[in-house]
Amino acid sequence: MTEQSVNRSENVVQVAGSVEINNRYGLAVHEVKELTQIFMRENFPVLREEAIAAAQANVEQFLRQFEEKLAQNIGRIEPNRFKDPDIQSSLNDAVLETAKKGARSNSDLLAELIIERLNKGASDYVSLVVSEAIKVVPRLTPEQIGFLTLALFLTSTKITSATSLQDIIPLADAVLQTSQHSFGLSDSQKSYLEFAGCASILQLVSNSAYRIWKTNYAFLKDIPDEELKKNIENDFPVLHQLAKAFDDNKMGQVSLTSVGKIIGLANLSKRVPGLQYANWLN
Repeated sequence: MTEQSVNRSENVVQVAGSVEINNRYGLAVHEVKELTQIFMRENFPVLREEAIAAAQANVEQFLRQFEEKLAQNIGRIEPNRFKDPDIQSSLNDAVLETAKKGARSNSDLLAELIIERLNKGASDYVSLVVSEAIKVVPRLTPEQIGFLTLALFLTSTKITSATSLQDIIPLADAVLQTSQHSFGLSDSQKSYLEFAGCASILQLVSNSAYRIWKTNYAFLKDIPDEELKKNIENDFPVLHQLAKAFDDNKMGQVSLTSVGKIIGLANLSKRVPGLQYANWLN
């Protein structure tokens, strides 16, 4: 299992205010809208009038989500990246899937991922993985995406600043709220995640949330297993629910790929803005 770390100070970044990106720095928001219209015309030339109207409504909804996230993240994006053909290609992918499927494309998550592509601190590798995630997200159900968030937290996350179980609770609670609807995901849906390149399912591997937490956090390592379980069950119901979900969903058999981690992380970022994607990728 590969473990990556996140400091609590990275968990929340909130930026308020209106956004105006002008030509001196990159594309203006209205130019992004014009780009989407070009993508539409080039890729949907023979749609019926009703289908065109529905597709345009879907794209308008996506653009509203994108503009909102742009405003929230203006401090960490690089506007000049709008002019990058590779990023315009990712925007094209998101627009086309949104036009076809609307909310079923997971358009809010696509908007989140496009924002990450504009992140001025993103490495080439992170950008590459995010671009692949944009292609995969429309093929997943909300339950599968929630499952990836659950697996990300339970198998691949360590809060480096934590000195007690209480320090884990804020992020754990966000994970529970984001992924609870995915509990009980069927084996066939997990197999699809493997087919989509999001995870490997290792049938002979087993583990437990308690064992992982004891490995990750020095303040837990000397506590006997049964005492730790009882303590969490009695005093930390959120962690207890997640530990039970680990067992019930056979999380010990799940190993996320880089794409799976990015999708799970982008989903979590809707509740915990400002997470640094690079922390979860080798």
